[in-house]
Formats: sequence, C-alpha cells, structure tokens
Amino acid sequence: MSKNNVMEYKGYTAKPAYSDKDDILFCVIRAGRDTISFHGESIKEFREEFHLAIDDYLAQCKEEGVEPGTMFSGVFQVRTEPDIHAALVSMAEASGNKLNTLANEAFDRYVGEAHA
Repeated sequence: MSKNNVMEYKGYTAKPAYSDKDDILFCVIRAGRDTISFHGESIKEFREEFHLAIDDYLAQCKEEGVEPGTMFSGVFQVRTEPDIHAALVSMAEASGNKLNTLANEAFDRYVGEAHA
C-alpha cells in the first residue's frame, strides 16, 4: 500500500477500513451509481479481493453492455453568494477549522440525514 493506505487498480481506488467486530479489512467503492464491496482477513487477501471485485464488476458491465461507473475525485467547485462565503469563512475560523473542514462536516450531516 502507499503512504496513504490506498490501493489502486484499473482506475479504481480502495482504502481499507477495519471491522473490529468481524476482524476483517473491508471497503465499499462508489463507482458512479454503482457500489462495489469486498473484504479480506489480511492485506494480501484484501488486495486479491479488490482485484477480483473490480475484474468482476468490469466483466459484468461489459456483459450487460453498460459503461462502468467511475470514481469521483472528491474535488468540486461550489459557487455561492459573497456574503455567504464570508460568513462560512468566519464560522470556520471561529471553530478553529478551515472552510473545507466546515463544508465536509456539513456534507456528512446532510448525506447522513438523507440516508436515514
């Protein structure tokens, strides 16, 4: 794995998470509207399952004649009114954070509420 604990394969990125309950490494990848999940009990098994999951996903897309989903970079630009921008920067600074951190916390809450 790289210094960021991320694996890459055929344009897809996996960052292992650990489940203490199940004693496994697992990952859920969002590829456009598709979800790819897999797990392993060791780094070696995790890597092998990652490759198998991606190969299976790509084969299934080809068989169904659909374009495989791509991963999102996590970077996008948001346009807002200048006064809202200024207020958000002030709020972030007051909490000792950067605007990016404030935005991510708001996005996390919004997505969590939407899926609840």
